[in-house]
Amino acid sequence: GKKVEMLWQKAMDHVVPVSGYGPLVLDATTPAVHAANQITIYKKAATLLQMHPRAIAIVVAGAVITWATCDPLSTRPQDRFEGYFSPDGENAFRRGEKHFSAILQEIDAHYRQRPVFVFGYSQMMRGLSYRSKRRVPTHFVLHFKGGMSLCRLVQAAGRAMGEQFTQLKNNGFDRVEILTLPHDFDAIRSYPDFLEAIKQKMDDGLSLEEALRERHAGKYKIFQDRTLNQKKLKLREIVNDLLEFEAPQPGELIGADAADRYLGTEGKGLGRAILEVLFDGGADEEENAITAADIVDELEFGDYDEHFAEDISETETSELLVLVRTELKSLCQPTPKREAALSQTAGRCHRYYINRAGFEKLPGRSNAPAAVENFLPPAVVRQLTDARANASNGEDGEEVGEMSQSGAAIDESSEEGGGGGSEEEGGEEEVGEEAHTEE
Repeated sequence: GKKVEMLWQKAMDHVVPVSGYGPLVLDATTPAVHAANQITIYKKAATLLQMHPRAIAIVVAGAVITWATCDPLSTRPQDRFEGYFSPDGENAFRRGEKHFSAILQEIDAHYRQRPVFVFGYSQMMRGLSYRSKRRVPTHFVLHFKGGMSLCRLVQAAGRAMGEQFTQLKNNGFDRVEILTLPHDFDAIRSYPDFLEAIKQKMDDGLSLEEALRERHAGKYKIFQDRTLNQKKLKLREIVNDLLEFEAPQPGELIGADAADRYLGTEGKGLGRAILEVLFDGGADEEENAITAADIVDELEFGDYDEHFAEDISETETSELLVLVRTELKSLCQPTPKREAALSQTAGRCHRYYINRAGFEKLPGRSNAPAAVENFLPPAVVRQLTDARANASNGEDGEEVGEMSQSGAAIDESSEEGGGGGSEEEGGEEEVGEEAHTEE
């Protein structure tokens, strides 16, 4: 997405001190390794090299580590990227042949100030050291699928942390920047401290169950969005039964605060625009719920451009529908600070409407008056508005009735024509916060 590309560009633009080493960017967002119709770690690495020929791309798959650049030294033609990462090339190393640190050390010897980008997924959760003697992680893009456990998420984030502040400073950085989802950012920050707090209670004489049953600070309310371990252990049910939390205070859950600002009246993005469509159309009860296709229609033809952070005019309708459906899935989920902003109807073809209990907790949304227009779907409201304008110019008033009926027909059938697609694209707004490392 655009945010990932912006982070890539930021790493490329970094001015490396004369005696320093370049940025080291870790990317754990793409689970597929070899798949014809999916974005894979190899395809993503190739995209990076197309955008930034001077970059060094390393792909860490389960069986092999390979690396290349589109702009190699004249003395190292074997480093050139020829359109694919060959598992049999000189820069390909099978498991056991060479550790990652040794490979990065070799790259440093020839391309000391070049930015290095590492693409992996499951291997980011292993006990590998993603650093060399002089180059340490500076940026991390982390987006695991929802089924990934909380423990593995935190373990992966640890690949970019550790005792490395001195080396960061030598290379011109004062922190590691991480781009991830809001709730994952909060979990990464709070989960280790929560475990330490439980340990302290047990050191004070409580049993594990007694320590867990005590009421915990709101900053530890991070367990609702991910599994805790293997699903068969049913740890989520145990946690829901045992753990109680105070209400999170402002600043305790930075990710949740950022997500709410994004959806509030001062936010910008797809989620904000979707909420405005539903609010303007009066979709605040189940009987007035509208489909994802209705929302896409309104976003494309209605007056909602001001609510977007990016221009969507060139986005294909089918692609926008995928993005909207993924965003709707996120908006229908509660957060540690509030109920879900939206509710959805039951059945195969979901329709969506505002959940006032969650919606009014968003910045600027409290006590928001219900929109009026006979509580019609936005597409119909827009058509009625156009029809009124035509009528005021002396055109036949019967056209209004015809347009209303046409709009209702569109509302009933639009979901059937909706496009499919993977929910891995687009999705929940990511948080680009900066995680400090300590010496």
